[in-house]
Amino acid sequence: MVPLEIEQVNAEGPEATEEYDLRDNDVAILRALNEEDESIMAFQGLRRKLGLHQEALSRALQRLERDELVQRTPGGYKISSKGLSIPIAPTGNLGSVTQVLQAYLPQSVDLASLTSELKGRWFGGLRWLGQSYTNDELVLTWLTEDGAVQLNLRLAPNTFVIETQVAGDANMTDAVALAHRLYNQVAIHCMRETGQSATPIIRDNQGLLPAS
Repeated sequence: MVPLEIEQVNAEGPEATEEYDLRDNDVAILRALNEEDESIMAFQGLRRKLGLHQEALSRALQRLERDELVQRTPGGYKISSKGLSIPIAPTGNLGSVTQVLQAYLPQSVDLASLTSELKGRWFGGLRWLGQSYTNDELVLTWLTEDGAVQLNLRLAPNTFVIETQVAGDANMTDAVALAHRLYNQVAIHCMRETGQSATPIIRDNQGLLPAS
């Protein structure tokens, strides 16, 4: 049985739980992959999110794959059903989720085409993290190189939401600017595909976002 104080396992030593040899890095990966339902995160995205050295992350993922707690897919890594059975309390250096804006999508826009264009791409200071599914929405996620700003693009039929989590209020201005840039990428795709742009329907933290 995995102990409740699983976060206290020493990352440097081989101290093991009763079932798994989980280190701090292993626990951090499982926690990150379990933040949203059916999350799939890219290797480099995990590295940025967790602030781990590439070799340390690779070793941790190898351990988790060996124990069948994590699965590697063409799009990245996801937690397995066995990994989901391990109780790990949520934590992290990012604050609570803040909705930046919401907008209508043109009815004729193809969500699969939009997703294909956005997934895996970098926008300005945003680096691709991964994707997940929650509440019947597809969520595409980006992170800044320093891990201080995370943006989530929640796609649903006819609407989308951009939300952010930041490490400290000082990063909120940057988060809003990056959200505007991501919005413009969505709007450009919609205009090219349908001849119509996305249309904002609420105010963001800096005032109403103008349509592009």
